[in-house]
Amino acid sequence: MIRSKRVSGGFFKKFLIFLILFGIVTWLAFAYGWIKKDCVQNKKCFDDAAKGCKPSKYSAVKEGHLYSFIIKGSSKDKCRISITLQKMASGTPRNIVDSFEGKSMECLVPQSRIESSGAEEIKGLISYCTGPLKESIYELIIQKLYGLLIKNFNDILIQVQDQILNPTAQINATLIPNKTGIIK
Repeated sequence: MIRSKRVSGGFFKKFLIFLILFGIVTWLAFAYGWIKKDCVQNKKCFDDAAKGCKPSKYSAVKEGHLYSFIIKGSSKDKCRISITLQKMASGTPRNIVDSFEGKSMECLVPQSRIESSGAEEIKGLISYCTGPLKESIYELIIQKLYGLLIKNFNDILIQVQDQILNPTAQINATLIPNKTGIIK
């Protein structure tokens, strides 16, 4: 004689509750950024996530350097983005590689700036950031400006001296830094 076993209603209820709880936990993990959408190297995927400031990850090569971008979520009307310079381009001087590679910066970018230009194309992005990568960028800028100043110091000094001795003389405009700080 064959007996049939019925699945009890208790098992089905427990299984259904488990599925519902699993769905809620998964949704919360994505909603609060515990799990980030991995856009790998898909710029459109990342830009779409960035416009809503949804947690996501993206890697991009810019001028031979490998960067990783992680959107961590929003804070009021600002989007929290972490940018890490993972790998410098081959041929980069060792001292520059040591100063930059592996460093990151945390950025709080107004959502309106991201919506108008995309997360990795924001003009003046560095002004919204803090961290070791930003500090390294500023150190390099200061080193280059100092080098330019020292290189042209004698010419500038001669012109200033001429101006003091002859106040009606014009200062040579090619030795005065332009708006970008670069001497022509």
